[in-house]
Amino acid sequence: MHIILWEFRVKEGRVEEFECAHGPDGDWVRLFRRRRGISGPISAWRSKGGTVRHHRPMGLPEAYDRFRREREQEYRALDARLEGLTREEIFLGSYQVPDRESR
Repeated sequence: MHIILWEFRVKEGRVEEFECAHGPDGDWVRLFRRRRGISGPISAWRSKGGTVRHHRPMGLPEAYDRFRREREQEYRALDARLEGLTREEIFLGSYQVPDRESR
């Protein structure tokens, strides 16, 4: 399993809107549903000051890379449209997590 982890500092008064866009039925999930090999719900948690951390299970890194190439315009357009919800976006990393069977 490949996981991408982000931290967002959400603008005051925009947390609910942010959570709708990034939540289980939000804009990002709808975009990612269009590609096989990219899966899973988005897990998000909030800390003080409107900071939201979330990770997205992505399946295999190759599937995510292929998706980004194939849907680059849609990805960038959605990212630009939702950019106004945050004060800051911090990429925390991209991680390969071993399957349970291989641990």
